Amino acid sequence: MRVTPGNTTCPAVSASTDGIDGTILTLVSSVPQPFDPQQTQSGASFVTWSNIQSGSSVSYTLNPTPPDPNLIIVQSCINGASSALTTVLNPGQTIDWELGYTLGNVWYQAEGGDVYGASTIRSYIPASTSPQEYVLDGLPAASGYPGVVTYGVSADFDSDVASTGNGFVSSRDWLVNETYPTVDYYEVFYRRFGAPTANDNGLFPSLSAVAKPASRITPYYISGDMRTSGNWNVVNNETVVFLIDGNLIIDGNITVTGTGFAAFIVNGNITIDPSVGGPAASSNPVVEGVYITSPTGVFQTGDSSSAGNERFVGRGIFVAGDFLLQRDLDSAGANPTTPSELFSYNPQLLVTMPDAMKDIPLTWQEVPPSR
Repeated sequence: MRVTPGNTTCPAVSASTDGIDGTILTLVSSVPQPFDPQQTQSGASFVTWSNIQSGSSVSYTLNPTPPDPNLIIVQSCINGASSALTTVLNPGQTIDWELGYTLGNVWYQAEGGDVYGASTIRSYIPASTSPQEYVLDGLPAASGYPGVVTYGVSADFDSDVASTGNGFVSSRDWLVNETYPTVDYYEVFYRRFGAPTANDNGLFPSLSAVAKPASRITPYYISGDMRTSGNWNVVNNETVVFLIDGNLIIDGNITVTGTGFAAFIVNGNITIDPSVGGPAASSNPVVEGVYITSPTGVFQTGDSSSAGNERFVGRGIFVAGDFLLQRDLDSAGANPTTPSELFSYNPQLLVTMPDAMKDIPLTWQEVPPSR
């Protein structure tokens, strides 16, 4: 049965009336059996196997093959309880075995920049998308390069349990197993900007609805949680930087044009409101700039409850203790071909950012000893 990605529980599978007609179901026994192991589902009707051997020494594995390769199994239920695809049939027992599917994996993609995960990086790149790559080449595509993908524990780009999809990393397949010391970038930049003690809370009528402020090199220092209001467009020669000792909710598009620069450095979580997004077919960024959380903070893209705003596209630099990617393009039927989140690197930010955010390069060179 087909279910929505938002509810893949066994009750949802049982309540679904969307049968996947033409699914081939193969029942494999651990001992020889006289029954025909393969049957084909018609509509939402069960297929059945009768008079088969039971007992603790006999196990059965169900191998389903749906007619559409983009249908992905998300739940297996035996008598209403979640189960594996292998079970034992007790003597005299009858079981109802129900499977739940969604159309395509929810997946995300990067473009042009490096991706680092201290623990696990996972995004199943479907064969129905082109190119079948986790990190796309940077722009212009004809001469750009992908970034390097670095992971600490594991990386997986293929939904096939027998493969980790190393060939789907990028056009160059740059994949590295390495970890680096954790850096508290909020603390780093807080100190680089002079460790402000007086906050700028009083400059805004309400921290629950902060409109785009005036450009200035000195960051706005906010004590407490903050929520943006309306769409912000940081234009040529404008600089807007926030240091937020709290959580941040983005409640409108934030775009950067020309030499404009925007950054939010947050000692907490950054959450994107579900209304901030675009349709599945759009690759226009809805959030641009530099976005940094604390080491324990989470960058959350918000769910896909707002029709027409399902997809999140961010352009810039994104650093977080963890990423919670919640978008889903199932309602638009686009999961098989389109990443629900796209993170595109913007190297221009390294030039336009304030000097306090730039590293100072040091060159070490061995010189000949004096006589």
